[in-house]
Amino acid sequence: MARRTFERIDANLALRIGNRTDVTAIMRGEWINDALLRCSNEYEHPEMEGITIETLLQGHDSITPVVATDLWWPVMVKNNVSGTICRPADRERLEQGVMKIEGPPARFYWWNNTFYFDALANKDIPIKIWYRRLPAEWTTGISVLAKAYDVILELYAAENALNFLREYDKAELSAREVKTYLMDMNLPKRSEKLNDYKTGLEAGDRWHK
Repeated sequence: MARRTFERIDANLALRIGNRTDVTAIMRGEWINDALLRCSNEYEHPEMEGITIETLLQGHDSITPVVATDLWWPVMVKNNVSGTICRPADRERLEQGVMKIEGPPARFYWWNNTFYFDALANKDIPIKIWYRRLPAEWTTGISVLAKAYDVILELYAAENALNFLREYDKAELSAREVKTYLMDMNLPKRSEKLNDYKTGLEAGDRWHK
């Protein structure tokens, strides 16, 4: 069976909202891309998992990724020289004090698309980063997600559109369709993991942009 392309979902979305003349193609495209972001965030997608290596330069305590241009939020960070997993840290605790000392990084926090570490690197250190990809804007063809999510993308887009148009009853029907489809397909929801074993903060609370 063929995949649902952007063009087909766009056409189906126009039908679902009654081919309204006050709704533009740009608006439908925004609702579809909002659906893609939501679906990418809510479910487990191997296609949206990335690994990169960025360099923490000697004498520096931060990295702004340049290799991974699609980094949405980090999942795990590793000092690739020592093999140590760098643990997430509380920003205020990490920045408390006058100056950081030189040494291998062991803890970090993620702020304004930059990794900040607990030490000034004593040499150039490759940092390995496992991360969630931010999907690029979708304008044509099939989505970056697996085929099983094509239906969800269409239903999420319809829910977005109907809520915007204040057709709340119809939007609720779309939401119910999603729930029914999920139960039938048994698709894996993304499980939140603690990013700080001491404070108990979830990944979504601190690492989302």
